[in-house]
Amino acid sequence: MHSATRRRKRCNESFHEFTTEMNSEKGTLMGSSFLVVKADGEVQQNTIDHVYEKLKVLEDGMKTYLGEGNVSVENNWNLGIAFCALCGAYNAHEEVLGMKFIVPEKFHMLFSWLMAIVEVETVKKAIPPHEKTMGILQFFRQSTLKSSTTA
Repeated sequence: MHSATRRRKRCNESFHEFTTEMNSEKGTLMGSSFLVVKADGEVQQNTIDHVYEKLKVLEDGMKTYLGEGNVSVENNWNLGIAFCALCGAYNAHEEVLGMKFIVPEKFHMLFSWLMAIVEVETVKKAIPPHEKTMGILQFFRQSTLKSSTTA
């Protein structure tokens, strides 16, 4: 088997294992991320802790399957697309919540990979404008927090 075919096969297997873990019995990373935006106080902190657990699994998996220093997205498009869908608007989430999730000190490989992905020209064109994402997240957060206080 050619090395490119082996890499592609390994990447597809990694992607399958990643999606299986991210959709485990504790809930999805994406679902937990939305709960952080919707929650406040202790519920929000518990959800943040859960997001950090999922990010740790993702970081460890990427180190295992991609190699410790490999932040190249060229040979890992399936994983890159999934990761970009989850974290591509990271800066808008950080601004709305006033906190950082993917910090280089805690998640070095994820941070490096995210920085590499958002510099890909196709990704730059596909990600919605920052102001639009901010507006949607702020509206969503305000609406859900308001409805939870009136309920």
